[in-house]
Amino acid sequence: MFAVFGISLVLISDNVT
Repeated sequence: MFAVFGISLVLISDNVT
């Protein structure tokens, strides 16, 4: 579950950049 959250955070961060 945590892995999905981490990946999501990274994806969102990359998108926000």
